[in-house]
Amino acid sequence: MVNNPGCGAQQRAERLGIPVSVLDHRLIKDRRELDGELVRLFRADQVELVVMAGWMRIVTEVLVSGYSDRLINIHPSLLPSFRGLDAIGQALQAGVKVTGCTVHIVTEELDAGPILAQAAVPFSMGMTTPGSPNGFRSRNTCSCPGHWLS
Repeated sequence: MVNNPGCGAQQRAERLGIPVSVLDHRLIKDRRELDGELVRLFRADQVELVVMAGWMRIVTEVLVSGYSDRLINIHPSLLPSFRGLDAIGQALQAGVKVTGCTVHIVTEELDAGPILAQAAVPFSMGMTTPGSPNGFRSRNTCSCPGHWLS
C-alpha cells in the first residue's frame, strides 16, 4: 500500500511483481476517514502486520486501534530523540555525532510506542543535507535489517 502514486516503493513493487495498492492521501482530506479506509482495505486483503516504511503521515487512533500492536514504524532516529517529521534534519541541527534508526510499535502518541530494535549510525564528515545524493537518509537510516521484523 502506498499513499503517493508513482512513488519509488510503488515502482519497485511493480518491477518485482509484488501486488501494490494506491490510496492517494490527497483524495481523502479527513485523516480519520483515510485511516478507516486503510483499515478496511487491509482487512479485505487479510493483512496481519503493517510496517510503515516511509509513510510520512501521522496516523489517527482509527488505524492505531484497528491494528493495535500490529502497526510498526521505521523511524530515522534513535528514539526518543528527534520524534516526528524531519528527524534527520533535527539531528543535524542538534549537532549529534551519532543517530540511527528505530523500529517501534505505533501508538497514539507520536513516535512513542514500545521500541523493538535500534541501530546507531555515525554521521559522516561533511554531511549537511539529508536529501543530498550522498546524504544520510538514503544510505544509512531506515536500512534496519529485515530480520528485526521476523
